[in-house]
Amino acid sequence: MSKSARSAGSTEVTASVSEARTARGGAVRTGTIATVSVRVLRATDRVAVPWRNGAGSTREVAVGGADETGFDWRVSLADIDRDGPFSSYDGYTRVMTLVQGDGLELILDGVAHRIERRNEPFAFDGGTPAMCRLFSGPVLALNVIGRRASGVEVIRPTGATRIEATGAVVAVLLDGAARLSADFEGTADLPATDADELGGYDAVLIDRADDETGSLCLAPSVLGTLVAVVRIGQAADRPSSSRLRW
Repeated sequence: MSKSARSAGSTEVTASVSEARTARGGAVRTGTIATVSVRVLRATDRVAVPWRNGAGSTREVAVGGADETGFDWRVSLADIDRDGPFSSYDGYTRVMTLVQGDGLELILDGVAHRIERRNEPFAFDGGTPAMCRLFSGPVLALNVIGRRASGVEVIRPTGATRIEATGAVVAVLLDGAARLSADFEGTADLPATDADELGGYDAVLIDRADDETGSLCLAPSVLGTLVAVVRIGQAADRPSSSRLRW
């Protein structure tokens, strides 16, 4: 895995094509084939960090390019408990996806946007002044923020589904359960013993070199499984809406 990407509360464990090792007692399992790294990020390892305005909290899933001045991108889950303003992230693009709750209204630079349909990503400029108004009670949202626009897609796989890995990709299980395996061009599969069962809000981070190609395979274990696929800095089109940050 590149030095620029990390995950909160995780431990690095590496595996080659000929030798695989598993973290015992740890929450993260990592397979590295050539210059590709696949990491399982357990929801139980995340720590909730309260917002400065007290209106909610954030659990970081993964972050890239982090240093003392900030980060290049971040994927997180946010609990929003009450109405209030959002902090400004000037120079960043954000994508918010409603995961739980009845929704909210985002007032972005004086324009109201209703976020009431679950699993539909909404993109906006991180520097736009924003106010949040809940419809009826707390909500949970998946948030992606980056210096470049990222693509977010929520899928409901009905069978083994391949997710192409081009650059950094984060897949977050929003509902249900799934089995994980990986396959990269010019290499063998990760050993079968390294396949992982993913539960609610577990995630997978793939970090690969530019000259590597491959895919992540997720097979749903239960009907109705939902997976959010985040392609870092790879949005084809940027929606013409504004955004906020937490």
